[in-house]
Amino acid sequence: MRIPDYRRHSRLLLDVGLLIAFRISAIAVGLVYVKVYTSRLTTDALGVFFYLTTLSYLLNALLFVPYDYYIQAYCSRAGEHLPWRPVARMTGGVLAAALLLALAAGSLLIVLGQLTVADVALLYGMAVLLFVCTSLRNLLNNRGHRRIAAAALLIEAVGRITAFLLLLFAFTPSGRVLFGSAAAALAVELLVLTGFAASKLSWTGDAALRRSSIVATTAPVSISAACNLLQLQGYRTMYPWSGIPTTAALFAVVANIGAAGMMAAGQVFSQIFLPRVYQSGGGFIGTYVKLAAALIMAVATFAWIVSPWLVPFMTSPLYGRYAGLIVFGVVMEGSNLIVAAIAARSMLQGDTRHLMTWNIASAVVGAGGYGLSIVFAPDSPMAIGIALLLSQAVVVGGLMMGLRRNPPIQTASPHPTVEILP
Repeated sequence: MRIPDYRRHSRLLLDVGLLIAFRISAIAVGLVYVKVYTSRLTTDALGVFFYLTTLSYLLNALLFVPYDYYIQAYCSRAGEHLPWRPVARMTGGVLAAALLLALAAGSLLIVLGQLTVADVALLYGMAVLLFVCTSLRNLLNNRGHRRIAAAALLIEAVGRITAFLLLLFAFTPSGRVLFGSAAAALAVELLVLTGFAASKLSWTGDAALRRSSIVATTAPVSISAACNLLQLQGYRTMYPWSGIPTTAALFAVVANIGAAGMMAAGQVFSQIFLPRVYQSGGGFIGTYVKLAAALIMAVATFAWIVSPWLVPFMTSPLYGRYAGLIVFGVVMEGSNLIVAAIAARSMLQGDTRHLMTWNIASAVVGAGGYGLSIVFAPDSPMAIGIALLLSQAVVVGGLMMGLRRNPPIQTASPHPTVEILP
């Protein structure tokens, strides 16, 4: 027993080491990416980029994010072999629904002069690429292929900066060019992930697993995800619509540095511990939340200490004046780490209504806060951060109060290679 235990722990430590190495490399490339685009684009151009990104994320949040939670829970109950036919049929239906939504909403924004026809096509393509890449990474990670999932993020980071620099040879620097380069990087990542998923996962054409109603299960999550996006990124549309994109861009650029650092640490954390939430039927959630909270505090403290040097170094002296905003990015992304795990548990439980309740409440707080900031402090990026922080406190606090309402459920354990540190 000792030799297998030694080998098991050695393999796990090697996995963790590789995950950390991949994420450190991705962080380094991501910071270079920030330096490159902030030095080549004006704050107004960056405001356009963040505006397009937010609209694409909104489409993703309405349909793709809840569907990904659904499909991950579905696959976790499927056993060793994944039924590709029902997965393909369900995914095709969701893609078609997303296209109809993009055309309807996009047409309205075109009439209002807020988008062009090309923008709508690019927004839909970006949303689809982000969804498929994220879903495949999650599936590979939950099935024990942590190294592949982590390596894909590094590929995406390298692809973003490479694509942007290449596009600058053909186009004038703009927010739309930056947005298009991000989509190109996701397309490259998708090719890599598709090849690994086809070769590494066990697929079957059978559909022996009974499906629950997608609409009934995901509708509350869809509303929750949309509210979450409004809560966290609503300022990116509200400020440009109010004619003050610069304030939103100042906050977004600095906060994104903190969010990128927290995302890197959080992805390693979730790759190790989120599969345990699925395997335990949600029973691991308490330990997960405690560990995540400790991680957030550690990253926020470190970010605060290095921000006076890091922010101007990665951007310019203009952004260095607002270096303290980096902590808001850490807290924003760290809170999402907790909310995502609670959402996964809720999907396993088949009870997602409380997610909707608290996300609606937080969206109201966030939108109200941004509105007040525009009226009373339109030139203050700090006001955006305070509104965001209050809205995050509402959703995380509310969801934490409901954690003990349902006991964990028993799930199949088809992934013997997925091991968690004791």
